[in-house]
Amino acid sequence: MKGKTALITGASSGIGRATALAFAARGANVMVAARREAELAALQREIENLGPNAAFFVADVSKAGDVEAMVQSALRTFNRLDYAVNNAGIEGNLAPITDLAEEDWDRVLGTNLKGTFLCLQHEARAMLAGGNGGAIVNVGSVNSFLGVQTASAYVASKHGLIGLTTSVSAELAPQGIRVNLVCPGFIATPMHRRLRGVVGDDLYDEGRWRSPTMRTFASGHPRRSSEKTSRWTPGSASRGKLPVRSTRGCRRRGPTWSASTRAAGLLRRSLKTGSSSTARFTDPSVQSPMKQRERSGTASSSST
Repeated sequence: MKGKTALITGASSGIGRATALAFAARGANVMVAARREAELAALQREIENLGPNAAFFVADVSKAGDVEAMVQSALRTFNRLDYAVNNAGIEGNLAPITDLAEEDWDRVLGTNLKGTFLCLQHEARAMLAGGNGGAIVNVGSVNSFLGVQTASAYVASKHGLIGLTTSVSAELAPQGIRVNLVCPGFIATPMHRRLRGVVGDDLYDEGRWRSPTMRTFASGHPRRSSEKTSRWTPGSASRGKLPVRSTRGCRRRGPTWSASTRAAGLLRRSLKTGSSSTARFTDPSVQSPMKQRERSGTASSSST
């Protein structure tokens, strides 16, 4: 990645911050963006200590003017844009659908879905104008597939990223730009800790949330997720498939390993190969109750 430029949004903490460091470790120049200037300035210094050039831009991705200025700043600073990771996102207020305020809905969808749309639009324009192709990774969630009570705005925004990514991927792939979506499971980030505080340790650790569709075993670490995210941007796998990478569930292997890091890890590999693709990656050691019953010869027709 030496001599190339990566733009990372939501880079002030969590997966975004770790992803920026992972790109820098592989020699890329990095433009980091978020809303908190102090954290971005500290990250810039940390990246420059690794060797590559870095810059930061304070932006709210829900605002078109901020996003356009962010991309233009990256171009002015580094003269090119090769990779982008659209990671900025918020969880919003958790509330039953009967109590969810319209402004809370708009704020979450504005950042998570509209913000990704705006980033894709301006990043694609920059990459097409540069004539060198590129790779863009949108960051979804396990909630791109699973619903959770009281989190309808967040879940809807993450579901929407599947449709947005698959549509834009089909549009841009013939023009040399790959667009993929990574859907990590539970990762130990500030958002994760805030949600834990809302639901409580017991329910969060057990992964129940009174939802029959959700099972979680342990949280992964942002660094593990970012290592695979940065590997995924050079390219992806076979042509003609949908650009979604996901996992189901997390399970502890050592202190901070999770199955979700397998999905995020595909990011770096997709940077290295061909066009957009899809696959659903599951840690083989994590099996649903159905699979466990099948293996024990007691399979039933109940769903998991």
